[in-house]
Amino acid sequence: MNQEAHAAHGGAWSARLDKLLPILAGAGLLGSLAGAAVDLRHTLFAYLVAFLFGLTIVLGMLFFVMIQHLTDAGWSTVLRRPAEQFLAALPVLALLLLPVLLGMQTLYKWTNESEHANPLYLVKKPFLNVPFFIFRAALYFLIWILLARIVRGKSLAQDASGDPKLSLSMRRASAPGMYLYAFSVSFAGIDWAMTLDYHWFSTMYGVYIFAGAAAAAMATLSIVSVWLHGGPLKGKLGDAQFHDLGKLLFAFCCFWAYIAFSQFFLIWYANVPEETGWMLERWNGDWKAISTLLALSMWVVPFVVLMPAAKKRHFPTLVGISSLVLFAHYVDLYWLVMPVAHPEHVPFGLLWVDAATLCLVAGALGIAVLRALKAHPLYPVNDPRLNEALIAAHGHGHEEHAHPAAAGD
Repeated sequence: MNQEAHAAHGGAWSARLDKLLPILAGAGLLGSLAGAAVDLRHTLFAYLVAFLFGLTIVLGMLFFVMIQHLTDAGWSTVLRRPAEQFLAALPVLALLLLPVLLGMQTLYKWTNESEHANPLYLVKKPFLNVPFFIFRAALYFLIWILLARIVRGKSLAQDASGDPKLSLSMRRASAPGMYLYAFSVSFAGIDWAMTLDYHWFSTMYGVYIFAGAAAAAMATLSIVSVWLHGGPLKGKLGDAQFHDLGKLLFAFCCFWAYIAFSQFFLIWYANVPEETGWMLERWNGDWKAISTLLALSMWVVPFVVLMPAAKKRHFPTLVGISSLVLFAHYVDLYWLVMPVAHPEHVPFGLLWVDAATLCLVAGALGIAVLRALKAHPLYPVNDPRLNEALIAAHGHGHEEHAHPAAAGD
């Protein structure tokens, strides 16, 4: 490996995070334990939201990596490596699922014996039973870790061997892998979020979860790319890549809005009691304001701000909108999960518990991702498409936007 590749490893760019992330995770753990002592039920629901937030970002990164291989994309070669390193957090996420499984009796009403005489539960019992639920959870993580091992493991192996055939094998694996991905992400969203209220159902729920995951992953990758662009990846990323990232972020925010409205419209138009109750619960009391905030922050503002091409390449704008989308994605998951525990009002007095669980999950995942970023080159040094990406970086006025202050309209 050449000196430039070695320079792409860890260094001063990660020093602050090395200190901050363990503190964040530790404070989150202490806060979560305190929250459990105050209100165990709310803490478990808050933890589920935080877990889904971290999981969906990582799964969105897996989608990004596989779709780049499927399309044989060259422009994203440098960007693909940071996304790959998020996949190193999947084993950590598997461990972070344990509190959810241990708290199933509190989270999932269908696990209680008092519900087992309900005719609706009897219809769904072959699917909604604890052994099968745990088996499916293990299967989902097995699929995700296997896919990550293929696309990330072979990419890292190519750094050492330079074998171009590895690119072809990753592309071939991504085709069937996308089917497994779609199946597992959809059913995981149904299992871990939709069945909190097992009386309700939506055939669009899995796609809705995926849409939010993809948008959140594009937002996270945009922030990480801008951060690395100012340090170890300086000269490796240019306007073309950031413009394309901005377009992907714009597209998936619109896709999320399309799926969200489609789900709402079909429920409203059909007017079936089993379906409308779930939506009405989120359109009453404090939750009505959250529903409005969600639409504004996840779609309206990103749509308006990212419409001009120049704004997609303007670092402060891209980072600002990406941060807003991440906030909106958390609110979205909170909106999906928390009304089950607090149907009449938003638990403002327990927001510190929500923050603590989020810090715990974010800190734990951040440590895993940062460790992976530092352990390997920050771009695929022997990928056969690397030159194409570097040409794109230097061929679109990269130096004009090398610093955020220089990134104007």
